[in-house]
Amino acid sequence: MNNKQKQFLWVGSGIAVTGLLGVLLYKKLKRETPGVSLLTTNSNALPTGFRNWIGGNHYLTNYPRGIRNNNPGNLVKTSIPWKGKVPLQNNKDRRFEMFIAPEYGVRAMIKDLKNDIAKGKNTIATLISEYAPRFENDTKRYIAHVSKALKVSSTAKLIPTKNTLRLLVISIAQMETGGRRHCGRHHVRNSIPGRKAGSARAEYPPVAAVPITAREAGYQCKINS
Repeated sequence: MNNKQKQFLWVGSGIAVTGLLGVLLYKKLKRETPGVSLLTTNSNALPTGFRNWIGGNHYLTNYPRGIRNNNPGNLVKTSIPWKGKVPLQNNKDRRFEMFIAPEYGVRAMIKDLKNDIAKGKNTIATLISEYAPRFENDTKRYIAHVSKALKVSSTAKLIPTKNTLRLLVISIAQMETGGRRHCGRHHVRNSIPGRKAGSARAEYPPVAAVPITAREAGYQCKINS
């Protein structure tokens, strides 16, 4: 065996050992954070007062990303001071916003949709093309799904009535959370009802009852899925 062959053998062995150690470390870390990906979730501690989708105070690791973040529309992190937004140091997601309780995530989603429609994204085709861009979504299927839910053409002009916003929130949330209908009409009407173990369903304050701040009103938010 000449020197070049020995050098190649040493380099190859080093790469193999490094790869093995990386796999073992990944498996160890994954055991410590079950149900979530290390590429999407960090180890930040949840803030005091956090309430999840089902009424508890823990992170729902086995739920879709938008549900465990109380952000069914998957709004990306921005400087927008949304009401109920989890501070950056407590946000467990590497890309998307988290909210202290589900109703705040729904409220932010409604405000964002109203803002986009007011800016001229007033058809399903134009609204969803911005909300779910083609470089990371099947935008054509997304548009078809929302159009079917609203029972209108993808090019029909949208008027942001309560019913239109409700249907937009439900259908978009369904696409954003993997096809399951986690968000229903009651989530929009009365924010998010939670069910605590051993107790009856608790209704939380309506989204409309949560006032928008003056600073928040001056921001726009671009959402990616």
